[in-house]
Amino acid sequence: MLHNIIPVILCGGVGRRLWPLSTPRRPKPFLRDMSGQSLLQQTMDRARGMKPPVIVCNKIHADLVRRDIGTTSSALLLEPCGRNTAPAMVAAAHYIQREFGSDAVMLIMPSDHFMADPAAVGRAALTLWPYLDHDIVGVFGVRPTRAETGYGYIQVDVGAHARPGSHAVRSFVEKPDRELAQTYLDQGCWWWNSGLFLARAKTLLDHAQTHASAAYVATGRAVENGVWDQQALHLSSDFADAPAVSFDKAVMERIGGVRVAALETVWSDLGTWSALAKNMCANLFSTG
Repeated sequence: MLHNIIPVILCGGVGRRLWPLSTPRRPKPFLRDMSGQSLLQQTMDRARGMKPPVIVCNKIHADLVRRDIGTTSSALLLEPCGRNTAPAMVAAAHYIQREFGSDAVMLIMPSDHFMADPAAVGRAALTLWPYLDHDIVGVFGVRPTRAETGYGYIQVDVGAHARPGSHAVRSFVEKPDRELAQTYLDQGCWWWNSGLFLARAKTLLDHAQTHASAAYVATGRAVENGVWDQQALHLSSDFADAPAVSFDKAVMERIGGVRVAALETVWSDLGTWSALAKNMCANLFSTG
């Protein structure tokens, strides 16, 4: 089944939270650890056994992406400007539906996270696979180990944390305050939202058309009017008409029928200096 999945790697960002290590010209996905691998390359490793990825990035980062992915047959979707994750994901869905059909399965992954076990993504994807034919969007959660205020949370069916497999999602919540985060940890039915999604292209586009119509229309035009050059689709200026909004806020918080599977690995979005230290990634000081 994994060989039928098309990974979509989101390689945007402006590098604010980890400045000056990460900058708008060279944001976090291109930072390297002591092994010499960038976070983007580590994300590519999680897609092993799947179809060649589609990488969505800003046009100013195209050369950095090409340097890191080498001679792989990945397709690049180049954004003329940053518009957050909803337009990036919907544009990728338009492109994949056009090139591979509406039943193509997309695995959306941020390119700037840490995971101790790269195979954990594939295992979680297989858990969610049976639900894709029912127009279900699958999300990847992480069982919390502390009352973290820097992550969004997913409310899982009561008792789901004690059972294997995937589970129904009750709600999504943005970053809570310390007291609420502690309540979530004590209740045991709230998981961290990793920002990874699994869905058929048609399912994602149907939800976007209903709940994020401006992004749906603008990105559809951006793909249709885009220009190919050096294995990259330069999205047209129509992309700028899409509202700058996250996919969680635009779509996931508004739909039902979502399933969650746990990422069984140590995970972090590496969004703060303390997160780098906690995950032994404080040596990400080489930008190559």
